[in-house]
Amino acid sequence: MFWGLSDLTREVLPTLRKQHSGHIVNVSSIGGLTAFPAFGYYHATKFAVEGLSQSLAKEVQPLGINVTLVEPGAFRTDWSGPVSCGPYRND
Repeated sequence: MFWGLSDLTREVLPTLRKQHSGHIVNVSSIGGLTAFPAFGYYHATKFAVEGLSQSLAKEVQPLGINVTLVEPGAFRTDWSGPVSCGPYRND
């Protein structure tokens, strides 16, 4: 995930620099702010997205380019089946 985000950012930056404006929106998660057992690689990619986005925002702000980092928290889902929904299950 991180390398795709990085590659796409490198692709769009020349155009945004030329027009002296633009907005990059990167999606991370709460997993980029804190870590939980058994999710090390997931957290590593999210921490990388956080670091790149925060640094990039400071680098491109003088050029009129904005960077927004979206960090969604937990939300109900049954991506791995109804069991993962716990008490929120809606049958």
